[in-house]
Amino acid sequence: MTDDRNVKPQKWLEGMARFLQVSICLLAAFWLSSCATMRAANNPEELVRTFDRAIIAIPSKYLNPDDFSTSWGMLWGLVENVRDELDKIPVDSEIPLVIYMHGCAGMGISALRDIQFLARNNYAVLAPDSFARKYKPRSCDPRTYTGGLHRGVLGFRLAEARYAHEVARKLPWVDKRNIFMMGFSEGGITTAKYPHGGLTGRIILGWTCNSGWPEYSGISGPRDEPILAVVASNDPWYTRPWNSGHCRSSLFFRGNLESMVVDVNFHAVQTLPEVQKKILEFLEVNKRS
Repeated sequence: MTDDRNVKPQKWLEGMARFLQVSICLLAAFWLSSCATMRAANNPEELVRTFDRAIIAIPSKYLNPDDFSTSWGMLWGLVENVRDELDKIPVDSEIPLVIYMHGCAGMGISALRDIQFLARNNYAVLAPDSFARKYKPRSCDPRTYTGGLHRGVLGFRLAEARYAHEVARKLPWVDKRNIFMMGFSEGGITTAKYPHGGLTGRIILGWTCNSGWPEYSGISGPRDEPILAVVASNDPWYTRPWNSGHCRSSLFFRGNLESMVVDVNFHAVQTLPEVQKKILEFLEVNKRS
């Protein structure tokens, strides 16, 4: 005859043991997956590819017309195709640089337009290409305004930003006092969450600084670094309670953050004349002499 007083505690202990086993297995799987993602994100060969296939633009203002063939008022192309041209830039040029981080769809028309806008206003641009990686999971579907398809993509983009920043600081013609970072959409998230210092300022475009994933929320990096954040009031990408709003909510202990909300219902706010004016004002005001 079974004593129910012993059976119930035993079943409870067995259930707890199974629960702990499953939890440990899930945690181990998550940890292994995270480690694999980090290894892929920081793979040196992959990072070199994102730089070699980066778009670089140098305003003709800083170039001798006898030595360079320019179009649209700038020297521009993929880094791997214009290395010889870059080597001809005088080492004492001290050209201000913007590291540009593209959105989740890659180097589309929006990115090219932003790069040309900056270069036409006398800022060199270095835009690493995340899609130059051999392993690049899809992170969004622009047709349906769906993001979050690859949670680990932020690690990829932060590694690309860090690598571009490190290389930029070694380029002899770059003004090391004036290296900015500007990002749109997924690139805006990257710009907001870039944890390293050494930037003259950051421009966050098309991002709210709010997310259901804690590693995506808020702003990282030095608290005294100047930041301009711009987002649409009715951006179709940010309609959920956890990702709507604007970066003003990240003002805590950040006296140099300006959050601008424009009353439109589309994503690429940087196409607006008033936003372009604000971007140029931000760059000029914070540029160090």
